[in-house]
Amino acid sequence: MRISPKKYEFVCVLIVWIMVASACDTVSNYETLSFFFDGVPKQDSTIIKLDSIKFNQNAQKALIASQLVSHSHKPFSNRECAKCHQSSFSNKLNKEINDLCFDCHTELVKDSLFVHGPVASGYCFKCHEPHSSTNKRLLLKVDQNLCYECHLKTEISINVAHKEIQDTVCWVCHNPHSYSKQYFLKN
Repeated sequence: MRISPKKYEFVCVLIVWIMVASACDTVSNYETLSFFFDGVPKQDSTIIKLDSIKFNQNAQKALIASQLVSHSHKPFSNRECAKCHQSSFSNKLNKEINDLCFDCHTELVKDSLFVHGPVASGYCFKCHEPHSSTNKRLLLKVDQNLCYECHLKTEISINVAHKEIQDTVCWVCHNPHSYSKQYFLKN
């Protein structure tokens, strides 16, 4: 008994569809789809409708967080995504990340002799969240914990000038971005 080409084609398509639909887990599904298509949402995200704009779950969380806390990037809270992104629906940035922040934040390195490494290289996201944060100034962490991400606590504590400061936050004495004095010392 011979199978007609149309039935054979139908059976093949059916088998492939069943394999894709049921045999693959969500991780494999995501990897396969994202290989062929841009913008496939990750397996832990869902598409929702919010003010007639589709946001993935992470964007929704960031938007809600910016409304719950008073610390959000102004263009983000005003939904002016295109100030930094190529469009309101894209994660692609208008410029290289190294240059993007300095379009608005020009005062950070103006007339400074010494510039902090992350600022000089444009890695603002080493210390700041780009959209919103529960911390002031969109900082990733609070107090000295932020500085200890790069500067070793043991190295700082052996400095004679730091012996008496205990838990004083670093930016009381140091400007975190740039300054005219070495080590960004304010006094």
